Amino acid sequence: MAAVKDGCRFCKLYATALVAIAAFLGVLQAVQFSVGLREFGGLEHVWRVVMLSAARSHAPAANGSALLLAFLLWSYRLPPPTLLLELPSQLKRGMLLSLLGYPAALLLLLLTSLPVATLFFGAPLSAFSSALSSLGPGDFAVGYVSTLVDALVIVLVSWRALPALHQSKLSLPAKIGVAWAVLFVIRSLVGLALPGGPRP
Repeated sequence: MAAVKDGCRFCKLYATALVAIAAFLGVLQAVQFSVGLREFGGLEHVWRVVMLSAARSHAPAANGSALLLAFLLWSYRLPPPTLLLELPSQLKRGMLLSLLGYPAALLLLLLTSLPVATLFFGAPLSAFSSALSSLGPGDFAVGYVSTLVDALVIVLVSWRALPALHQSKLSLPAKIGVAWAVLFVIRSLVGLALPGGPRP
């Protein structure tokens, strides 16, 4: 029963982190692309750039970052024997959640980008539907491959490093910072070999 309850806790942590990170990236990409394209008189292209970036890069990045944060928060106060016992099942659960995390992150990115780009920067809504229809199966395939590769990297590193990090005397923010810094380098190097580009 304890494993079931802990599994639910991990899922909730992952879902909360995914919503927060995807919403943040959605606002960020809307501001970044709207400001950049407005300077060159190309606001009608905002939606195409936003959607392409969300599908190929930002949705996979949001999923991987949420996965990493969920692992760290889930493991923080667990006794070491419990962590070692439950870690394999949570790592598998994390990979499975990534299958749902990609479309969820993509939807959240678009839902948060839409009002920001429209209300604050005047991106024309008339170009939204045409930009959406311009996304092809290849864009989603690249996004899914990037998501699963990124999740696999995080799972493999967590499998080896999480028990050692858990036993250190670092605070939770320090553990998050160390894990983020190390995985930033690894994820970026792996991402360079993928069509979607490096992960943030």
